[in-house]
Amino acid sequence: MFAPARPDFIRRLPETFLESPLVDRFHGIIPGWEIPPFETEQQAVGLGLKADYFAEVCHALRSASALSQGVRSKLGLSGGKRDCTAVERMACGLAKLLLISPESPRFEELVIWPAEELRRLVRTQLHALDAQGYAPELQIRRFGTVAPAAPGLGKIGKYDLLEEIGKGGMACVYRALDTEMGTIVAVKKVRTEQALTPGPSPILLGTAGGRGESLDEAAIRREMDIYARLRQIADPHILVVRDILRQASEYALVTEYADGGSLWDLLGGDEVKEETRKPLDAETAKAVAVAILSGLAALHAHDIVHRDIKPQNILRCDDVWKIADFGISKLLNNPVTGYTFQGAFTAPWAPPEQITGAPAHPSADVYAWARVVGFMLTGRTETEKTLTVEQPWRTILSPCVGFQPEKRPTVAKLLADLGRV
Repeated sequence: MFAPARPDFIRRLPETFLESPLVDRFHGIIPGWEIPPFETEQQAVGLGLKADYFAEVCHALRSASALSQGVRSKLGLSGGKRDCTAVERMACGLAKLLLISPESPRFEELVIWPAEELRRLVRTQLHALDAQGYAPELQIRRFGTVAPAAPGLGKIGKYDLLEEIGKGGMACVYRALDTEMGTIVAVKKVRTEQALTPGPSPILLGTAGGRGESLDEAAIRREMDIYARLRQIADPHILVVRDILRQASEYALVTEYADGGSLWDLLGGDEVKEETRKPLDAETAKAVAVAILSGLAALHAHDIVHRDIKPQNILRCDDVWKIADFGISKLLNNPVTGYTFQGAFTAPWAPPEQITGAPAHPSADVYAWARVVGFMLTGRTETEKTLTVEQPWRTILSPCVGFQPEKRPTVAKLLADLGRV
């Protein structure tokens, strides 16, 4: 009696759900019709687990990155990005709820098969809505048991490159396997031969920015200094740098793999028109804002100015928001950083003085942070929209976007102010 009337049960939902791009974003469909109704005799008697305590346990497990890395390594997926992401996330969730190790003999039965089945249900609905555009089968492969989906990607050092997940200028980003540790990582590679950038937006690791400059040894030393410093910072809100490699005419930066996408993606990414973008609720915005500030506090304590805080560079790893992409960052006490990337910036997030080539200062990150918070609360990127937020946010953000850098508040003051919101 609880079974759907027909296999394309998405059609039973409101018309809003009948767009295949929307359905493709569902990680899985839980077959609620298979859950029997609750009856009085099913109530617990005697000792039990309080719901609020269980909720705290679940929240703590959400950030258990070590288990998540083991699950992804055991899965070893390649192929369709949406299918891979969905199965990986659901498998991580099931492993945490069941407290089961990837080495357990029942791991496939209790974690992998259910995760694949939940996502397969999504594929069947996509096929029902658009048979020409979507196959009912999962678009994934297990690279541990079959040939790679994209042969020729090769490897760098001990890292097997599984699939390309991003590209820009002279840099490419790959999802990769650490063959020694058995974990999934992100590898950003850039060629150092004749590296030129066409415009004002810098690209990842080791490219010049802003003036079409050649990639010189000073720029390489600057970035290597910053990434070496980052490896010494143990802060949960900074993307972990695992390795720095040089191979022939290529440099590579190896970081933890961010499976949760970016803050930009959370608000719709490039697929949403500016005027229709929905803002985040204040509670979520505050949590992300505090995470960014915590990461900035650690960077500034080590004399690093990020200089490129924007929604695309705030990534989610196991529900922990982290600062990423230090391509135009500066070390305040290192003379090598004095000229390279001086005028590099990303509009509309960078402060006015950075656009005109002023020396790096922590206040630049404070300005960009306020612009990002305004974006989260309004869904808009225009400068004037940042100050249309409601109180007490307006009081906090207004001094951050002032024209005079020396009058902007410190990160420590902002953390204290947010603590009172």
